[in-house]
Amino acid sequence: MSKKVDFRLFCRYALGVVFVVSALLKFISTDALGTYIYGLGLFSFEFSAIVARLVIGFEFTLGVLLITRFYARVVDVLAFLSLLFFSMFLVGLVVKGEDGNCYCFGNALEFSPLASLLKNILFFALLYVGAKTPAREWRFAKYFPPSLFLLSLALCFILKWPDAFSSNRTVNYDEKAFESYVEQTEFRTDWKSGAKMMAFVSTSCPHCKLLTRKIHTALSNSGLSDSSVIWVVYDPKGKYEELLSNGEFKAPGATFMDGRILNITDGFLPLVLLLKDGVVVDKMSNRTFSEQRLVEFFELTLSENNDNPYSK
Repeated sequence: MSKKVDFRLFCRYALGVVFVVSALLKFISTDALGTYIYGLGLFSFEFSAIVARLVIGFEFTLGVLLITRFYARVVDVLAFLSLLFFSMFLVGLVVKGEDGNCYCFGNALEFSPLASLLKNILFFALLYVGAKTPAREWRFAKYFPPSLFLLSLALCFILKWPDAFSSNRTVNYDEKAFESYVEQTEFRTDWKSGAKMMAFVSTSCPHCKLLTRKIHTALSNSGLSDSSVIWVVYDPKGKYEELLSNGEFKAPGATFMDGRILNITDGFLPLVLLLKDGVVVDKMSNRTFSEQRLVEFFELTLSENNDNPYSK
């Protein structure tokens, strides 16, 4: 085999490995990817979780097929179209001025949209050179791509079952500890009036970071005011301002609390309590959070009080 062919194979294999590694890193942070997709405002939270797993399964399958060279010409076209689609998406983010992590490698390697776009130019070059390699023949090749994709997709759901579809919907909190907190002076009087959502979160908790982004997106999608949310934050490492400024922790106007927060949440974070005149009427966690439940609560409660949840 000539050095020229060797280099072409190297480029193809390198691109295939990148696709596989990218899929695996996305898989590690599947929930974060789902929340990111949800934040784009294209799908519901439940369907965003499915889309995230479809993306991971497709990317993993495409990477493996680039390496194995089965149906090479078809795979090359799919790889080109995939890179083109995501590059156009990244251009849109750059035009809008977005500079946060675009999740092309999950949470493990953070790339801004511009950096990821430049990376894609390199990938186009690898694909162009690698596409000149011959396809590999195998009598069972026609069964390989669909089987690999279905297996990848199945593993994404089996190993990372979407929280939105979990059968375990139990959310607990210590009512006495919460009532004690309500009676304290730091529990502001205005919190006891009307409909409010109180979210207990920590800057050191990955699930809390996800929840803050879910709530932020839900408020934006539904037009609810930020003043409807009471953020009670446990910030043991003093990272609140840093995480807030880089968009990783979307909980503005926080009320801070020390480790006693765990007494209220029964040792688990995050916790969301929906309050009507200071009384808990519903509760949610990161796993059970629902934009529909949130909107229905505010619309029902505030309509009873002849109040407007969308303009304050």
